[in-house]
Amino acid sequence: MSKKGQALNKNISIVRRFIQQFLATIKRQIIGLLRTVFVTRKHQQAGNAGFVLPTVTMVSVVVVLLTTAIMFRSFDRAKNASNVRVNQMVMNSAAPAIDRAKAKLNKLFKDQRLSRATPTETELDNVLVDKISEYTFGDERNLIVNCYDPSSGLKHQGICSSDKELKTAWEFPIDTDNNGRFDSYTLYGIYYKNPALSGTSLVKRNPVQARAIPMTITSAGGSCPNNNTAISASLAGVNGWFKGNKSLSLVKGFFVYTVTVPITSTENLPNNPPYEKASNSKGFSALEYEQDKIKRSLLNNAVIYQDDLYLTAEDADFKLNGGIFTNGNLLAGSTSGKSIKIYQVSSKDSCFYEADNAKITVGGNIAAVGGSTNFDLFPGKGVTPTQAQAISLSGNESVTDATTDVAYNNLAYVQRVNSLVAAQKANSADSDPSEVKKGIERIKAAIGLSSYTSDQIDKIRSEQLTLYFQKRTRRVPVKDTDGTTSPLQGTGDSLRPKDAWIYPTDPNNGKTGTGYTGLTLKTAGNTLLPAATEPSLLLKNGKEQLLGDRIRVGNNLPQLWWKTSQFVGPDPGDIQNITDIKWGDSNNPSTQDRYRFSRIQNLADAGSTDRDRDWELAAAKVPDNPQDPVGGLRVITGAGIYLRTGDTAATTDFTTPIPGFTVPASTTIYDGALPEPPDNTSPPDANTPYLKMRASAVYHYKQAGTAPKPIACVSSFYYDDSKSTTKNKKNQSGLPPWTLPLPVGFDGGDTNPNGLSNNGIVYGPPTKSVSDYQAVLKYQSTLKYNNERSIDDGLLAGALATTAANRTLSQQSTIDAAICALQILDGSISPTNTVIPHGAIFEAKDFEAKDKAPLAFSSTVLNLGLLKGQKIGDTTPPQEYLIPNSGIIYATRDDALADKTSINTNFTPRLNAIILTNGSDISRESSYRDAEKGLIVATNLPLYIKGDFNLHTKEEFNTPLNSTWSNFYTRSDRNPNFACRPNDPKLKINGVDSCPTGDKWRSAAVISDSITLLSNSYTNAGTTAADTTYNAILVSGNTENCSLEDYVRFPEDWTEKKANISGIFMQQKKSIYDTSCPPNAKPPIRNWSYDVGILRQSPDLLAQKLIADTSDPPNEYFREVDRDDPWIQNLLCAKDNTNTSYIIDKNQRPSMCQS
Repeated sequence: MSKKGQALNKNISIVRRFIQQFLATIKRQIIGLLRTVFVTRKHQQAGNAGFVLPTVTMVSVVVVLLTTAIMFRSFDRAKNASNVRVNQMVMNSAAPAIDRAKAKLNKLFKDQRLSRATPTETELDNVLVDKISEYTFGDERNLIVNCYDPSSGLKHQGICSSDKELKTAWEFPIDTDNNGRFDSYTLYGIYYKNPALSGTSLVKRNPVQARAIPMTITSAGGSCPNNNTAISASLAGVNGWFKGNKSLSLVKGFFVYTVTVPITSTENLPNNPPYEKASNSKGFSALEYEQDKIKRSLLNNAVIYQDDLYLTAEDADFKLNGGIFTNGNLLAGSTSGKSIKIYQVSSKDSCFYEADNAKITVGGNIAAVGGSTNFDLFPGKGVTPTQAQAISLSGNESVTDATTDVAYNNLAYVQRVNSLVAAQKANSADSDPSEVKKGIERIKAAIGLSSYTSDQIDKIRSEQLTLYFQKRTRRVPVKDTDGTTSPLQGTGDSLRPKDAWIYPTDPNNGKTGTGYTGLTLKTAGNTLLPAATEPSLLLKNGKEQLLGDRIRVGNNLPQLWWKTSQFVGPDPGDIQNITDIKWGDSNNPSTQDRYRFSRIQNLADAGSTDRDRDWELAAAKVPDNPQDPVGGLRVITGAGIYLRTGDTAATTDFTTPIPGFTVPASTTIYDGALPEPPDNTSPPDANTPYLKMRASAVYHYKQAGTAPKPIACVSSFYYDDSKSTTKNKKNQSGLPPWTLPLPVGFDGGDTNPNGLSNNGIVYGPPTKSVSDYQAVLKYQSTLKYNNERSIDDGLLAGALATTAANRTLSQQSTIDAAICALQILDGSISPTNTVIPHGAIFEAKDFEAKDKAPLAFSSTVLNLGLLKGQKIGDTTPPQEYLIPNSGIIYATRDDALADKTSINTNFTPRLNAIILTNGSDISRESSYRDAEKGLIVATNLPLYIKGDFNLHTKEEFNTPLNSTWSNFYTRSDRNPNFACRPNDPKLKINGVDSCPTGDKWRSAAVISDSITLLSNSYTNAGTTAADTTYNAILVSGNTENCSLEDYVRFPEDWTEKKANISGIFMQQKKSIYDTSCPPNAKPPIRNWSYDVGILRQSPDLLAQKLIADTSDPPNEYFREVDRDDPWIQNLLCAKDNTNTSYIIDKNQRPSMCQS
C-alpha cells in the first residue's frame, strides 16, 4: 500500500476511534436524559404512553438516535440497568399482537364479572381463563404454555412446581411478504401472576409469571430520592398489586411476550386459508411489552364526601391540608368574617409532597358562600408555596347561580332514583342490564345460602338497580324542578334515565344548562372557570398556576354517561367536549377545546355496613392467604331475654294466663329505657315481660371454619335506671371481677353483695340449640315496645322461620345471642376468660339530650386495649389476635332501631350504639409483621370514641406544627421513625434498620351511622371536656345542612379545649339512626389535619374498596428480547389448548421441547 494509503487508513482509524468515543459519551448522556424525561410517574390526564418516541429532541440527538436506533426505555432489573434498543422492524412485527393484548386487557377491566377495585389473580383467572373463548379473536388459537425450569430445562420442576402453565396465550398466522399466503406464526401471551410471598419477600419468578414487579414502582425511585434514608415500606404486594411509593395507589404489571417465527415445514398445514413455507426460515423477532394498571385510593384525601361539602368557619379560622374529594358541590366560606385556607399535603421536604396528594376533585360545582377561602397551589417539587400563589374561591366559582340554587336537593335525587328503580322493577328481571344481573349473583355468592326466598331476591335486585341508576343519574340542584312520568329509555344494557336526568348540560355542546340543570356555567371570555391549564402542559410544567389546576370540577356529569352508543366514565378517552371553550393558561394558549371528565366515584363502593352485607361478610370470611385483607372479629349483642316475673329459661307455656290474669303473657315489654321511667322500678304488673338477661355472641374467623360459630358468650345485663345506686350497677356476688378501662366514665366491673348486674363476664360458647328453647325463643320473637315496634325489627322471627341451612349471618347470630343469654340465665354455661378477657366487651348506658326527646340508650363497649393483646388460634404464622391482622371488627346490636319517622311524628328509633375505649395504642406487636394491618371497626349503628385514640409516638417532622400553622411549609427535619415499624426488611439499608424504634400508630378507620367523640374526661355527669387526640379515618353518615365542622358530634362543653383530629373525614351516606344535626353550642378548638402516615401503609380492605379508576392511560414499556430469553423459550414451546400438539415447527423450538 502506498504511503498516502497508509496515512489515509491511519487517519480513518483515528477518526473512527474519536467517533466511537464521542458516540459512547453522547449515548451515556442520552440515556441519562431519557431516564430523566421518560421514567416519571404519570399524572392526571397525562399523555398516552409511559415512553414516547423522542422524534424531535435536538439535532445532535437525532444523529445518535439514527445511529443507535430508537430507545424506548431502560429496564431496571434488581438495580442493574440494561438499556435495550427496539428497532422499527421488531415494532412492526409485534404491533398486531400488542394491539390485540391491549384490547383484551381493556375488555377485561370493563368486564362486569370482575371486581372493579383490585381484582385478585384468582378473580382474573375466573374471567380471563374460564371465559377464554370470549377473549379469543376469530383467527386465533388459544394456547397452553408449560413452564420449564430455566436452570434445568425440566417441565414443571424447580421454580415451575407452583404455577405450572399459562393459559392466556394465543397464536395467529401472518403473511410477511404480502403474497396472500400465511408464512409465519405470531405467538403472544399475557402474564400477570406473581409468585407467593415468603415472609415479606417474593420467591423467585418463573417464566409463566409476570416478569417483575411493576416498572412504575421501580422507576420511581425511593420515597425520598435525595436522602439516603429509606422512608416508605412500598413494595408489599397485596394479592398481586403493589403499593406506590408516594401515594396510596396500587399498581399491577401485565406483561405481554410476543414472538414471530417462520413456517419451515408443510406438514399438517391447513389449506384454507392457504399457508406456505416462509422464504426466510431464519426470520425471528420478539418483544416484551409491559402495561402497568394503576388504581388510586380515595384515601389520599383529607375529606371525602358523597354529598355537598360545606366548608364553613363560623367559630374560628379553619385550616386543612391535603386533598378533597366530593361527589357533590364544594360550597365554602364564612359569614362571620373568619377565613378558610386549604394547604398542600405537607412541607416541601416531606416524602409525600406531590401535587396528586393535594388535588381537589369536585363532582358538581364550586361556589363561595362568603368570606375568604384560599387554596395553596403546588409550585413544583421542592418549592414552597407562597402567599402570592394562593388563589381565592371568590370570583372563580364554576357557575353564576346563587349558592342556594347550586346546592343539591338530595330528596329529589333519591326520588328520581327510586322512580327509575320502580319503573324497571315493573318489568321482568330478565330485562335487567347484565351489570345488575351479575351484581345479584355476586351478592348471592357472598352471602352463600343454598337457596333464596323471593323477598330476599327482590331486596338484592332493588339494591343493585339502585346502584345501577345512581351511577347514571346526575344530581339535582335546587334550581332544577323537572318532573316526569316516563323516566326510562333504552333496554337491557342500554337501559338509562331520560337525557335530562343524565346530562347537566346539553350533550351537544357541554355548556347549555337550559332544559337540564338550569344552571349557567361561569365563563371569562372563551375560558371556563375555574380556569385550568391544558393537561399535557400542566404535566410538562410540573406546577399549578390556575385554580382549576388544583380543583378539578366535573360540573355534575354522572359517574357513567351515555355517549353515542355506550356508557362511558373514567377511561382516558371518556371526555365530554365543551364547544368554543378553551383552556385557561394565557402563557401557553391551546387551540384545543376544553373538555371534562366525570369526577364522580360512588362511595357505596366503600362497602355497606348493613347486616349481611359487605363489612359483616368480610369479618366472617376466612382469608385465602395471609395477604387477603379479610377475616375479622364479630360482636353481636342480642335484643335480650324478656320474661314475666315467674318465668325462667325453661318456661314453655306463654299462652295460658297466669293466676290473677285472664289473658296470655303480654307481648309488650316493660321498657326501662323510656325517656321518663315510672317512679317504680319494677314492671307495672306480673304479666308484663321485663329484661332478665342480655348477651353478646362473639365470633372470630380463626376458629370459625366454613360455618361460623361463636367462640364465646359475653353477658350484657347492666342494671341501671333512674333509681339505681352505684352498688346496684355492680356485678352480682360470685362473678369474676374485672377492671374498668381508662379513661374514667364507666360503672361496673367489681362485684358487690347488692349488685344486680351481670355485665362483661365471658362465658364459653353456647352448647344448646333452638330445639332446647323453642317456646321461649318463639315468645321473644313476638315482643314489641309500647309504640308497637318489634324489639329487634322482626329479626328473630325471620330467623326462626328460616331453615338452619338458609339462615344469613344476621339471622344465625340473633339466635346465637339469644341462646347465649338463656344459657347464662339458666347456668348451663360457666364463666371462662381463656379466649376473651373479662371486661373486654361490656354494656354501658348513657343519657343524652336530643332535639326531639331525651333518650337513654344502651351501648356495647369494646375495650380495645384488652382485645388487641389477646392471642387466638395456634402459633402458625401469621399469629392472630382478637383484633385480627386484617383489623376488621364488625359490631352491632339487635335492639337498635333506625329512625323511620318524620320530624312531626313519634320518635321511635332506638339509638343504641357501639363505644370504643382504651384505644390510645391499637398495635398488636411493635415489630413489623406483613400480615398486620391497622384497625377497621364497622357498625350499622352510631359509634362513640372515648378518649385518646391511636396516638402517634412520632411525628412526620421532629419540629412540631405550631398552633397557627405558620411553620407548616418550613418544617424540614424528617423523623425516620414516623408511621413505620422496626425490623421491616424493606426499610433496611446495608443491613441497618432505618426505622429503629418505629411508631405505635396504625392506620385506623371507623365506619358507622354517625360518630361522636368523647374526651378523656367524659362522664355521664356532663363534665367539661379535656384536650383529646383522635387519629383515624372517620367514615359515617351525616344529616342535611350540616357542615364539615359538625360532621363529628361533640356533646360535651369543649370551650377552649382542643379536639386534635388527624386522619380523614369521609361522609358516605345520610344517617338513619342519629338523624339530628348537633348544635355543638360549645365546640372545641378544631386542630384537624390529614395524616400523611396513611400514605405509608400497605392498603387494607377499606383502601382497596375505595380504589378509584383514573382517567390516566396506563403506563407502557417496551423491550426487545432474544430467542434465549426464558420467557420466549417457554412461549416457543407452546401447545394447543388440549396441551397435546406443539404449535410451531420442531426446528424452531428450543431443545427442552423437542419431543
